[in-house]
Amino acid sequence: MIITKEFLEKTGACKGGLNRFKKEAPIGFDISPLWGTDEEATRTWLALLSCFSEYIGWAVALGVIPQMRPCVRLKLHNAQLEHANLSHMNLARAILDNANLRHARLAGVNFSNASFRDTDLSGAVLRESCFHRASCVNANFQHAHLSSADLSYSDFRGADLSETNLMGANLKGCKLEDANLTDAISSKKTQWSPDFDWKAAGVVLLEHITC
Repeated sequence: MIITKEFLEKTGACKGGLNRFKKEAPIGFDISPLWGTDEEATRTWLALLSCFSEYIGWAVALGVIPQMRPCVRLKLHNAQLEHANLSHMNLARAILDNANLRHARLAGVNFSNASFRDTDLSGAVLRESCFHRASCVNANFQHAHLSSADLSYSDFRGADLSETNLMGANLKGCKLEDANLTDAISSKKTQWSPDFDWKAAGVVLLEHITC
């Protein structure tokens, strides 16, 4: 299947996206390898992310491109994905060490068992995302929106979670040694391990918020 500018126009793609597509794929983009072998699918996903990271979440939501297969494991060390839109994608087990995901739109993404060592996620929108058993050692989440996210049993040692939105998030079983949680915002529904003193860590509880 080859995606063309004319096809995207019929789906209601924005002007900025159409201009980007015309520049990067003037004769169209063949996405048929996404249904091929794991190696072919991985190679095609990497090409899509390299050229169109700001529009991937939109394309998946509208069915322009398929959801990533669970067997595909992307290796995105040092990837430059600032302002990317990967909302609701399946990126389980992805390797994103030292990547730049500043201000990325990542709501509802499955990041379970993924690796974010030294990754910059500052200002990213991560509400309702899943980081179950992810490795986030020394990652930067400052000002990130993690409301209602599943962060359970993840490794946040040395991570910067200052001023993050953790309302309704699940942090049970997390490793938080040397993590910076200063002025992170929580709610009554935020879940912590019983032995973790979130007050001493500098977390702010918004008592009038129930979510």
